[in-house]
Amino acid sequence: MHKPVIQANESVIRNGGFTEGFSHWKPQENDGSFGLGQDWYEGERIRYLEISDGASISQEVTVPKTLGADARYILHFLCETTHAEPGTLIVSVAGKPQECVISLPPHRRRDRDADTACLAAGRPLDYQPIVYSQEIDLPLTAQDKLKLSVFTPLNDPGDYSAVFITRIKLELCLAPLVLQTLK
Repeated sequence: MHKPVIQANESVIRNGGFTEGFSHWKPQENDGSFGLGQDWYEGERIRYLEISDGASISQEVTVPKTLGADARYILHFLCETTHAEPGTLIVSVAGKPQECVISLPPHRRRDRDADTACLAAGRPLDYQPIVYSQEIDLPLTAQDKLKLSVFTPLNDPGDYSAVFITRIKLELCLAPLVLQTLK
C-alpha cells in the first residue's frame, strides 16, 4: 500500500523538535549564537534550539495543498524568550510580498549563576515556554515554497539571554471527508 501524497494533521516542518540536531534547518550568515539544549517539559524530556545574539535560522518547505475552505495551515510551537527584547518568527512565501510575523515577547529573565548551579547539581532547568498556535493566512498555493525563520535580537556584552524554541509544527488541516452514496 502506498503512502498518500498529502498527510493531514502531520507537520510540514521537519525536525521541529530538534531531535536530529540542526538537520533540515539553515543558520543564516551572521555572528549570532546557536545551540541545542534539553530539559523537562510536562514530565517529558524535550530538546530545543537555543538561539541568541542576532542569530537567525530558517527552514524552507513545499506546501502540499492550496489554502482554501477545504485546507488550512496551523503553526504550533513552544517558545521561551529570556532576552529583554522580543524575538521574531516570520512565515513567508517565495515570490509573494505577504508574510506572517509572530512576536516572541520576553516573559522572564534567567539567572545565569542559578542555571549553572542547577545543571552542576544534575537538576533540569525550569523550561517555561509560551504555547503558540497560529493559523497561517497567507496566499498559499500547492507547491509554493514556504519559509519559516526565527530571529533574535542582539545581546549586550556579557548577556547570555536567548530564545529557546521547540516542537515547531505546521499542520495541514483538511476538511472532514464527506462520503457520497452510489445510485
